[in-house]
Amino acid sequence: MLRLKARSRISLDLAHRFTQLHVQCDARVVGWNRHGDWPASSGATEAAERPMNFIERFFDIRPAERKPVLATFAALLLIVVGHTMLETVRDALFLRHVGVAGLGWMYIVVAALTLAVGSFAAGIGDRFGPRRALVAMQLASAAASATFFFLPPTRNVLVGLYAFSALSGALLVPQLWSFAAALFHAGQSRRLFGTVAIAGILGAAVGSSLAATALLRTGVEFLLLGSAIAFVASAGAMGIAPRVARSRTPSAPCAKGPALSVLKQEKILGRIAAVVGLGAITTLLVDYAFKAAVTAHVAPDQLGPFFARYYAVMNVLALVVQLLIARRAIARAGVVGTTGMLPSALLTGSIVTVLTGGAFLAMLGTKVMDATFRHSVHRTGVELVYLAVPTAARNRAKPLIDGAIMRVSQAVGAGLLLVLAAVGWDSVPHVALLAMVLAFLWGAATWSLRAPYLSLFRRTLVGVPTDPGRARADLDLASAEVLVEATSSQRPREVIAAMAVLERRSRTGLVPGLVLLHEDEDVLVRALDLFGSTTRKDWIHLAEKRTSDPRERVRRAALRALARASVNVADRDRAGADERPWIRGYIALRTNAETPAELEHVVASARGRSTDASEARLGILTAIGDARPSGALADALVALLEDAPPSLSLDAVTLAARAATNVADERLIPWLLVRLERREGRSAVRAALVALGRPAYDAAAEKLRNTSTPRRLRIHLPRTLSRFGTQEAADLLYELLRSDADGLVRYKCLRGLGRLVVEHRASLPPAGLRSLAMRDLSEHFRLRGLKRSLSWQREEADGSAARTRTLLAELLAEKSQQALERVFRILKLAFPEEDIHRVHTAALQGDAASRANAAEFLDALLAPRRRGAMTDDLRPLLRLLNADLPEADAVLRAAELASFALPATPGEGLTWLVEERDVTVAALATVLVRQSAAPDATAAASKAVERRRSIAESVDALLAPPRALGSAHG
Repeated sequence: MLRLKARSRISLDLAHRFTQLHVQCDARVVGWNRHGDWPASSGATEAAERPMNFIERFFDIRPAERKPVLATFAALLLIVVGHTMLETVRDALFLRHVGVAGLGWMYIVVAALTLAVGSFAAGIGDRFGPRRALVAMQLASAAASATFFFLPPTRNVLVGLYAFSALSGALLVPQLWSFAAALFHAGQSRRLFGTVAIAGILGAAVGSSLAATALLRTGVEFLLLGSAIAFVASAGAMGIAPRVARSRTPSAPCAKGPALSVLKQEKILGRIAAVVGLGAITTLLVDYAFKAAVTAHVAPDQLGPFFARYYAVMNVLALVVQLLIARRAIARAGVVGTTGMLPSALLTGSIVTVLTGGAFLAMLGTKVMDATFRHSVHRTGVELVYLAVPTAARNRAKPLIDGAIMRVSQAVGAGLLLVLAAVGWDSVPHVALLAMVLAFLWGAATWSLRAPYLSLFRRTLVGVPTDPGRARADLDLASAEVLVEATSSQRPREVIAAMAVLERRSRTGLVPGLVLLHEDEDVLVRALDLFGSTTRKDWIHLAEKRTSDPRERVRRAALRALARASVNVADRDRAGADERPWIRGYIALRTNAETPAELEHVVASARGRSTDASEARLGILTAIGDARPSGALADALVALLEDAPPSLSLDAVTLAARAATNVADERLIPWLLVRLERREGRSAVRAALVALGRPAYDAAAEKLRNTSTPRRLRIHLPRTLSRFGTQEAADLLYELLRSDADGLVRYKCLRGLGRLVVEHRASLPPAGLRSLAMRDLSEHFRLRGLKRSLSWQREEADGSAARTRTLLAELLAEKSQQALERVFRILKLAFPEEDIHRVHTAALQGDAASRANAAEFLDALLAPRRRGAMTDDLRPLLRLLNADLPEADAVLRAAELASFALPATPGEGLTWLVEERDVTVAALATVLVRQSAAPDATAAASKAVERRRSIAESVDALLAPPRALGSAHG
């Protein structure tokens, strides 16, 4: 109890000194090992585990992900090893016996076969599941490879071999990626798909190296047996993969009907199809031009060794790119930006080839970029784009896009080659020129993916937006009849609800005046308030009768409605001694407001602090709000408020603000500003200040800029200024958000900017907002690091230190969550059209899939739209929020990204807490130092306590044992 009292006392006495600690950037991060303990352990056990730990950390693999990653990695590696060997045999034998002239027709044949086989493969996957379908395809490919080994190399056999190798590559690899998509959610896929893609590159390198080595001792045909063995081994690797549960829920609507209908229902699928199709045509043209150049520069008997060495070198380069560039590219450029790298590279290479007249080195360089990026960076990007698509639509469309559409596109490319050959334009420069045009279109289609990619995550997190126009639709005749009938109901709530609906639809003219014959008090008050704001006259004679109602609320409402309708109440004797003070005050001002002397007399009757005076004051304030404004009325209001006591009721403040709005006198601004300190009527006071216009804005802005303004008033000025809805107010609040020393004032500025941006479309600099978000996100992780350092000391002298440590840890956790809330509020300022609140909720409270979707949405939203733009570490830091990492690892990575230091020892952690600018944190840390029983951990902290003597003295006084009553009184 004493500790809680001490914390409360310190918080109350020193709350106005809260400021945010700006940490000096220090790239040096020391002391934290992988588990966040101090000191780090050593020994044979750790030495034995270190290689695996390094691999897991380098590739960012969690312990629960080892088996699925290993299975997909091994299966993809072996599939690509087998396919690379098969491709080497195919290219060598086909070009030797058939020649390059047969490639165009082969592309058409392969496209036609893929149309049928792709649909068949998709059906197998739907029926038996992705795992069984993949294993069946692997074993079938192994059997086919072995069969071709025993067949003679005739033209027909080679045509079949070429078709088989193309079909095998078109079905096996996409099916494996579909299996991987079923294993991992979006967040895991972002981390792990790059690692899995390494297997494809490594498999190509291993396969080509094995092919090159085998060709030194055997003929090229024996590579078919090696391919078959690799396919069988890849099927065996699937044995360690976990089973993927097949959903038993009904299929989504987009999963039914013709396959092409999926492309219409999901906008992004049509664009993915365009990307895949244009990419297939472009890479085919580049491949044709490259092989034509090779045929012209390499002897026929050297084609086999050349292609073996070429594939080996290219795949080693691709592996290096995947290891060193892919993950950084996704982190910096985003998913869509990464997908656009290959079109940009081929566009550049094609331009160089055209400008150099089809030089072999230029064409070789273009093909190098194709071979380096297509199966590494580009493949990873495309598969990550696919993951945004709903599962049912993706499973339906992926075989169509990666199979049929890709092959049809290749057939189109082949047709273009045949046309070029027919007109004699099939030289390398001409083909490169066509590839240049298609690469440009490919890149444009890729960059168009961003909007639908964001839209899919937005739909997952927020839902499908509704039509706002439907809520405001005009009433039809039947609905109007129902509502009018409801106003005659004997149930008061039904009548009030019907009147509210008609008012919202601007149909108050349909509310019958006879509703004033209702006997319920709430119905009568609501109806009189409604009629008083209209120009109708049919209700007045009924309202006049209600001025004699025995219920005071009804009499008040009747008098106000009549006064607002400009009905003379002078001849109505309602101010007798038997009437309530409120009505006497109201009628007195309404009937005696012709001269300043009469007004002064009326105001004098409301002076004092008695109950009757307070009631009369309320009536007079109401009457001033209802009356036609004049200078004399403004003088009366100023005099009335000057004599009013400091503590007014909510009704009094609300009526005073309404009256101030009516008379619009600048002399009332100081009184209104002072009233902002109190909660009662604050919203009405703000509305009155806005109604007073520019003078009120200038006065409020001046007080906000002045740091000597009482803090209890200053913290409410930012949101008051936001009510003015001007860009000038937004600029002022943004300036204070960046530079003010008071953390609570900055937070209020942030809240005020939220209103200005969302409701009034104020503009703020995007780069500055990112900087502010980065600052608060770094603060969030820094506070988590300080909280983590508290767990290093586990031995306490008694329970008091443990309780203090727990209280301090809870305070740091609360402050870190406040910093995170500020981050998402700043993101809302940068993207006011997005529902960042729901994204925030999903990122922190949703399941693993929802958190991953939120992280991907934010990453895509913040990804740079042009090269070199906004290359800060905000996106990597945001991804750490949902990285499913141990606390120590998350904080350590954040410290490396944001360049802030972490405490290296328990004593340093306590020292930093004592030196915090937040005095509550510093005070609790001082208490902990006093209670700690670990001298080695508190020596430095004790020196820090001495440096902050004022806090230490306050803490010592609060923790001192109470004196006896006798000694206290002498």
